Amino acid sequence: MQVHRLSVGLIALALSLGLVSSCSKETAPSATGTQPQTSAKTKAGAAAGQGKAAGAEREPVKAAVWTYNPTDKRDIFEVPPPPEDECSQKPLTCYDLRQLWVDAIIYGSGMDMAHVVMPNGRDAMLRVGDEVGLNHGRVKQIREKEIVIEEIYVDPATRDIHIIEKIMKMR
Repeated sequence: MQVHRLSVGLIALALSLGLVSSCSKETAPSATGTQPQTSAKTKAGAAAGQGKAAGAEREPVKAAVWTYNPTDKRDIFEVPPPPEDECSQKPLTCYDLRQLWVDAIIYGSGMDMAHVVMPNGRDAMLRVGDEVGLNHGRVKQIREKEIVIEEIYVDPATRDIHIIEKIMKMR
């Protein structure tokens, strides 16, 4: 039993010494007393006998040369294109509802439509679900002589959501 305890203690001691020596920054010499192995490049240079001094075994490290290849990359000095103007895509969202003039309404055909004239003289046809006005309201219903528009309003103080129905009458 004593031999078994002694061998377990020696194995534990050997393992702990191995861990301590491997965790240090410098490598410890091995049990045979030889120096730690150097890189193959240094050995090859020393074996070739290039006439270097014993203290200057290592070659100086060259700095990496960095190059830039601009192919398939955007030019950082180029002015980006302007964002798409919302007024060019949806001209009815650029005017207040009070600025739009309801010219005619086609009602009762199942595909109700309203003809609206904008302040710049252009016109557009409105259907149920179309977006209109500065507050991006939606056409909820087209009646015989008026258009019902539903706008969603968020109160900034209380953060309550209010749905407001506005009516545009035909003149």
